[in-house]
Amino acid sequence: MKITDNVREFLKFDLGLLNTDEFYPYLLDESYTKDGKQTFDFYYAKKTDDIPTPLIIVVHGGGWISGHKRSKFMAPMIKPIYEGVSVAVISYTLAMKAPHPQAILDIKTSIRYFKTHATKFGIDPNKIFLWGESAGAHLVNMVGCTLDDETLCDRSMGCDEQNHQVAGVISHYGMTDFLSCDQHLVDNGVAVSWAMTDEDSLASWYLGQPILKDIKKTLTAQPMSYIHERIPPFFLRHGKKDTIVPYQQTQIFAKALTEAGIDVDVDYYAEAEHTDPMFFTNDEIKKIVQFMKRVSQ
Repeated sequence: MKITDNVREFLKFDLGLLNTDEFYPYLLDESYTKDGKQTFDFYYAKKTDDIPTPLIIVVHGGGWISGHKRSKFMAPMIKPIYEGVSVAVISYTLAMKAPHPQAILDIKTSIRYFKTHATKFGIDPNKIFLWGESAGAHLVNMVGCTLDDETLCDRSMGCDEQNHQVAGVISHYGMTDFLSCDQHLVDNGVAVSWAMTDEDSLASWYLGQPILKDIKKTLTAQPMSYIHERIPPFFLRHGKKDTIVPYQQTQIFAKALTEAGIDVDVDYYAEAEHTDPMFFTNDEIKKIVQFMKRVSQ
């Protein structure tokens, strides 16, 4: 695909760097794939006992084509360590290097890796959760909805003997239905200058081709296509002032999950925008940890 001015402008966004020392002790740049190409940073939970901790695997955002595991946006997502939860922030294959479904395969491999090495990291393999924001939310939504789908799995990447089940999924303002996104924005009074259906859109880059070129393929890359009754519990949050991913994307997803009998904790914040700090306050982190405790007892 051709890199357009829209894409060039998007890639200029400053992600900054977090100060990892704030979260010491940690392990940085450990590999979770057999070929060593994908890595993670592990932040140990603050605790005073030897009881294995829950683990959150954090998947960064960045429009599927940018972002990294040590960006400034990851800092608030490491906060659960202060609530007795270990956190692993992973890298994954960006879409300009390899489109869908490679990122999904990467994330599922990371789950198997931590299940295999649970004792090493002092974590409970039955209390592993995924957490993503923005593009990362779309990816964890996809993984959470396709845990039983072996066609979206590559066990040759590592730890092939393990399953990749998780206890729950935490998702902030993620895309769930590419084809309805533009209309949702229009419904919210947003002037759409770079449509999701454009040939150079971020969703098109994620797919590796314009999303309207092959609708059947597009449908294979969105969570709304995979709703069924064996999906784990979901914690969903979205802001009603989001002008990038409209809140209706979470609304239709939550409705479909609920109708399938899935445990869903969902809320919409009237004044919140995309990546709004109000999603990551200490009180919000406590809500996430409470959700984790409730669904993994």
